[in-house]
Amino acid sequence: MGVLSKADRRGSVAAASVAAILVIQLVFYPMPFGNWIRGGVLGLLNAMLAIGMALIYRANRVVNFAQADLGSVPASFAAALILFWNWPYMVGLGVGLVLAVVLGVVVEMAIIRRFRDAPRLVLTVATLGISQLMVVLGILVPRWWGKNLASQRIAAPLDWKLTVGTFILNANDLIALVVAPLAMLAVAWFLGRSRLGLAVRASAERTDRASMLGLPVARINTLVWAIAAVLAFLALFMRSAITGVPLGFAVGLPTLLQGSSSGQEPHGATTMPHRAGAVQRRCGHSTRRRLPIRGSTRCGGCSSPWW
Repeated sequence: MGVLSKADRRGSVAAASVAAILVIQLVFYPMPFGNWIRGGVLGLLNAMLAIGMALIYRANRVVNFAQADLGSVPASFAAALILFWNWPYMVGLGVGLVLAVVLGVVVEMAIIRRFRDAPRLVLTVATLGISQLMVVLGILVPRWWGKNLASQRIAAPLDWKLTVGTFILNANDLIALVVAPLAMLAVAWFLGRSRLGLAVRASAERTDRASMLGLPVARINTLVWAIAAVLAFLALFMRSAITGVPLGFAVGLPTLLQGSSSGQEPHGATTMPHRAGAVQRRCGHSTRRRLPIRGSTRCGGCSSPWW
């Protein structure tokens, strides 16, 4: 028998962990099958938020505590247009998508870019401030109409229902089951097949070298934040239709725990401590030095990349 690679071992451990959780749930905490489906739907929406967090981490080397809250403001606008002004579902969704792109661009250019030379811990604290700002704006948006959006649900655009035991699933669950996987597949295709996606990956891997090769690193970071904001909006918009508009509290922190529990990043990338350990095992040195180039740290013995 051949020796399993590190990726295969990690996959086996992840599969065994999922199987163990399922067994414990089925044996000790049984519940109707409809609840399983609803849990899978909400899990897909959390996965969209986790992908956005991973993209920003790859691009800026920072944990974005505001990832979920980036979608709260455009989701509030879209929900208010649909519920208060009776706009069609698709029109409200389109307006929300445009607002999400604009919000991601504005946040990156007005706030994140100002911290590009700051320590990553400072930028992480800045994302906490962004999170609180987005929460406040999300609360204020429905007040322009003189109403409250908290816990209100967006009506499904389709007349579809499925009864699973005593549990009723509607068209909003079906939309989430279709849109969430398609959105994640679209991000995977974008990163793996498109030229802009390759530029994003190159800039995330070696910022200094990408800049020397003429790649517009700042614009690429702006694109990443716009994509993350769109993912956050879609996740919160579809969740609003299922469980109600999540306003009045920061959703980023619990989402961080749920999204980061897998410990995975797109395209098999590992977390920062694992990368540092890999450099130490590869070159055998334990010292590092910082270069004057932004975001560049090298091994003190052989100048290997040190993340």
